[in-house]
Amino acid sequence: GTVGEFIKSLLPSQNFITFVDNSSQLISKTIEKEKIYSPKNISNILFDKIIISVLGKEEEIEAYLINSYKVKKNKIIKINLN
Repeated sequence: GTVGEFIKSLLPSQNFITFVDNSSQLISKTIEKEKIYSPKNISNILFDKIIISVLGKEEEIEAYLINSYKVKKNKIIKINLN
């Protein structure tokens, strides 16, 4: 979404950024920069951090990632605008 695109624009261009969105059905063992993958593909993605950029649903998405895909809580970054 818009917040995700904004975050991407702030990071150095050499950073590899992949998007995960619940509306995507794309699952692949080969991960390509800037493609949008299904959360079901998380086990195929090597990542340092996941940034949740859906404002207002941070807690819900964090719980979903932890419970459904066994993402470790310390790998999740939530944006807080407070």
